[in-house]
Amino acid sequence: MYNILTNDSALALIVDEKIYPEVAKQSDAAPYVTYTVDISETSGTKSASSSVDEQTVTVHGISENYSECMDIGIAVRAVLDRNGGAFAGVQVQSVDFERADVHFDFDHGVYIIEHVYTMRVLRVGNATEANLASVTSIYQIQSADIKGTHLVGGASAIDFNSATPQVVPFNQSYQSTGTDIALGTTTHIITVAASGWYRISWGVEFSTGTDDVMPSTYAKVETREMPTEAGAYMTAGGTTAGCAMSRTEYLTANDRVQIWAYDRSSVSGTIYLVAGFFIVERIA
Repeated sequence: MYNILTNDSALALIVDEKIYPEVAKQSDAAPYVTYTVDISETSGTKSASSSVDEQTVTVHGISENYSECMDIGIAVRAVLDRNGGAFAGVQVQSVDFERADVHFDFDHGVYIIEHVYTMRVLRVGNATEANLASVTSIYQIQSADIKGTHLVGGASAIDFNSATPQVVPFNQSYQSTGTDIALGTTTHIITVAASGWYRISWGVEFSTGTDDVMPSTYAKVETREMPTEAGAYMTAGGTTAGCAMSRTEYLTANDRVQIWAYDRSSVSGTIYLVAGFFIVERIA
């Protein structure tokens, strides 16, 4: 893993040499990459030990900038997925991308993208070098944030202290790859043009001057509410709190996605937006 990742020029442009097993150096600031070998499945027989081991490898890309975090994920997948060959004396039969997740760590102020891969390592024989140039990626992304006019103190700030849900005004794009996912800056809708599997992620930070309010957010695909919500319980007035969620959904062509928010409490007061991100990625 170290040999593959540190010899990739695209990844080096983002993280330089800051690629580590398990944990990064305490002195290193983001961006950087860590990786972990989680488990190993063997295929031994009664008469011989395993000739091939199957390992699950998790790779984390960490950055203070969302766009840079996504670039790390794209670079890591480009160099790992469907790769194979001899690396630092290890015969890698294949590397398969399994799944990914992205979230924002409010405590440390960083975005984290997690990739999980299955790697098959030959203990007998030699692996065939893969031709990564023949792999066609379908990965696309559209991400959005909120203009300052709708945030706390802005001219068009929205008070979400109501049991009636309101659309969160994600109205400016800050990263877009591909042409099949588009943001409506006036409707606050992200629309997909092609059917497939998509990851829908969002995070919203709220500010309140009221004790015990409970802001909650959820995604809606057309008129269907996704079954999970991300919420916060704010116990002290004048504080901020964030809530984030990520789900993988099968979307059909022309499906529209919005993020909604409301107050689950019955406390009267104010709840305003501080920041937020809204991401739709095509992954399969």
